[in-house]
Amino acid sequence: MWKPEDVDPFSDEPQPEIAVVRAGEDLDWEVVESFLRDSLPQEIDTAGKFEVHQFPNGAANLTYLVSFGATELVLRRPPFGNLAPGAHDMGREYRVLSKLWKIFPMAPRAYLFCDDVNIAGAAMFVMERRVGEVIRGIVPRSMRHHDRLGDRIGRALASAIAEFHSLNPTDVELETLGRPDGFVLRQVEGWKKRWDLVSDERYHQGMNDVYAALISDLPEPQRVAFVHNDLKLDNCMFKADNPDEVHAIFDWDMTTLGDHSLFLERC
Repeated sequence: MWKPEDVDPFSDEPQPEIAVVRAGEDLDWEVVESFLRDSLPQEIDTAGKFEVHQFPNGAANLTYLVSFGATELVLRRPPFGNLAPGAHDMGREYRVLSKLWKIFPMAPRAYLFCDDVNIAGAAMFVMERRVGEVIRGIVPRSMRHHDRLGDRIGRALASAIAEFHSLNPTDVELETLGRPDGFVLRQVEGWKKRWDLVSDERYHQGMNDVYAALISDLPEPQRVAFVHNDLKLDNCMFKADNPDEVHAIFDWDMTTLGDHSLFLERC
């Protein structure tokens, strides 16, 4: 995973989009191949040769490019090892993406979910592949000739966020995705609990004061909206030569319903 301090934003060092599967992260691909050929929707052509690569950036969930000849799909599953309860929720991500694409073009379409651990070792889902540029510290060569690049990318991201937060969950039958009542209070309480787990006594009083101030002045609830919970630049994809429009948004496994204004407080 890249570190901002280590990266020249105009470096010519290539950033490969796909790579061979990392050691220890292979699945039983014969089982996966057979399952996908039998289970994917009929409109998806699975007649070609089966091949697998891995998207090397990001490690929260494992993301593979699975191909049947010219047909390219993305398979996602949680990382190996012990997982925190509720984390890496492939069922939630599938539920969101199997519906949201109908009203939000930046959401890739999900085609198939499987919670049989005998297939991929954990719950997994398959979605369409989007092709473009994800900006991870290095400006893509395809965009370097544009002027005001940072401003335009920032405005495109802000526009995508605004469009996403304007959506009505009931339009795609996702009104039961989360618990919007008390959303802000639960977030603040969660911050405090996580702080208490990792901090030492020197900072307890200061955090207690901050927590008390926040709890005493919680904002009035806004309308219920989708909250992505990880909507940031490197979870967005742009078309290769267009810094003015977000082409796709990824990593939907923490999406819920709540007060969208809280997202801006996290930025």
